[in-house]
Amino acid sequence: MTSTPIAEPQAHVGAMPILGLLGSMLLVQVGAAFAKSLFPVLGPEGTTVLRLAIGALMLAAVLRPWKVLPSRKNLPWLAAYGITVCAPC
Repeated sequence: MTSTPIAEPQAHVGAMPILGLLGSMLLVQVGAAFAKSLFPVLGPEGTTVLRLAIGALMLAAVLRPWKVLPSRKNLPWLAAYGITVCAPC
């Protein structure tokens, strides 16, 4: 009989996951506080669009999606996913 080795958990993971979690919680709360003052000016739809656009720009700056372009084979699937997400319920 052969035995499969069991992976042991790492004793020291580091502070990055914890700092990332705390940073994301902080940014969600700051964004909500900022959006609260925008409701009278932009309304709910405008505030939502602005928050989503700022979040998309932040993700694009961090992840740089233009470095990994989808293949032609995946484009129809990406289009179908985008239509599904944007379609009203």
